[in-house]
Amino acid sequence: MFNRWAYLDFAGVAPIPQIAVDAATLALEAQALDAIVSVDDTEAAIEELREDVARFVGATAEEIAFVRNTTEGLGWVANGLGLGAGDRVVVAGDDFPSAVLPWTNLAARGVDVDVVARRGPGVVLDDLVAAVGGGKPPALVALTWVHYATGWRTDLGEIVRACHERGSLVCADVIQGVGVMPLDLHATGVDFAAADGHKWLCSVEGQGFLYVRHSVLDRLQVLEPGWNSVVQRGQWEDLAWTPDPGARRLEGGTPTRVALAALLASLHLLASTGSERIWDRVRDLTNRVVAGVHDAGMNLLTARDPAHASGIVTFSHPRMRAEDLGALLRSRGVVVAAPRGGGVRVSPHFVCNEDDVDALLEALPR
Repeated sequence: MFNRWAYLDFAGVAPIPQIAVDAATLALEAQALDAIVSVDDTEAAIEELREDVARFVGATAEEIAFVRNTTEGLGWVANGLGLGAGDRVVVAGDDFPSAVLPWTNLAARGVDVDVVARRGPGVVLDDLVAAVGGGKPPALVALTWVHYATGWRTDLGEIVRACHERGSLVCADVIQGVGVMPLDLHATGVDFAAADGHKWLCSVEGQGFLYVRHSVLDRLQVLEPGWNSVVQRGQWEDLAWTPDPGARRLEGGTPTRVALAALLASLHLLASTGSERIWDRVRDLTNRVVAGVHDAGMNLLTARDPAHASGIVTFSHPRMRAEDLGALLRSRGVVVAAPRGGGVRVSPHFVCNEDDVDALLEALPR
């Protein structure tokens, strides 16, 4: 794949490493050859993945539920807290639709939804804190860790502390950070977090996770109860509602074994490399992008101070539309995302190298 493209769009869809392709293929073959006979192996792999995800993000296995995508995870939170008339929610706005719509849609139930506008590349912490303290204590504050278009990184720990002082829960969309930067959810204090695997986790679409802090799990209604939600899984004639003690209770039905196998393999690759090492590498590559686009006369749209930098760099051309520049770069073998955040988004991962960045810089029209 990297022989075909200078691939710099991991914030969009990641190339799947061969180890994950092989794992997914084996899972398909197991179902083709052994069908239900292979179910016990699948169950063991699911719980191994749950442990691995928890370890990777600083949680416990009991706090991890598997979802199809980030949108589903955020929806389970938005719709599972029983929010209605008289409740208030604060949302960081000007973001990806799935990070905003689950919350603004609650207005139809009478929820008072306050949307905090982005200032420059991101929602400023002071603006969020002011909104939280500007009225009735919110039931929940929703935000993204890293903005999908500009790469603005929010200090989760700071906003969580401010929200918890007001008695507010915090839900974070972490898809644009997990896999590229170290993350310790327990250390941040966040109550809910969701992501899926097809971006920085380098896996397939259709498989993600939802983190639910153990102390708030019982506040979340199970929206899709099923055989997989209960303690007595596999005892088909026992219809008692005895929910799993952990977040697995949120998983109603049969998981997608192929996607789970791919994510498990990709996560092993990332964990063996190490989050700190990955971030060091990506930081070097994005700094190279920043220096190069500056020298080429581009306009940098991303904050690069250490408190807000991420794996995403966005810039604009002084005379060319972002969509036209993106198409031109694609024709020259460079994959980026455009338009994003008013410009072109570049998002290299640790498997990229200096040649990929230089290919981008050489392809830029002056």
